[in-house]
Amino acid sequence: MGSLGILALGGIGVVAGGLIGLTTDATNSLLSPAYFIDAMDWLVVDGTFHRAILKQGFLEGLEVGVVLSAIMAATLTLITRGTCTWREGRRCLLEITVMVYVLWYLGGIAGVVYAHFQPIVILISG
Repeated sequence: MGSLGILALGGIGVVAGGLIGLTTDATNSLLSPAYFIDAMDWLVVDGTFHRAILKQGFLEGLEVGVVLSAIMAATLTLITRGTCTWREGRRCLLEITVMVYVLWYLGGIAGVVYAHFQPIVILISG
């Protein structure tokens, strides 16, 4: 894959980052809108609340996607000495995307478990 292929793969990675941010924030807002209200100090105003969450997730995902896609593209170029095929690049991006969702899910479970035991921790330490 030439430099145009690496740039295209990086562009797809940026878009994937935006979509990951959008889907994870959408899911989080459905499961716990209180997070956005309490932790991020957002106000609920009519129907704009969920649209704002989706925009926030997409924009944050794009920002992270730019940085991580640049790292991925540079790493693939260096490790394969520029011989990475389009198929290998897509597979790498797919594996990264799957791992992002798996780790997000595991982090969510850890957060729920922590939140469940948090009052006990506060009582013991306080």
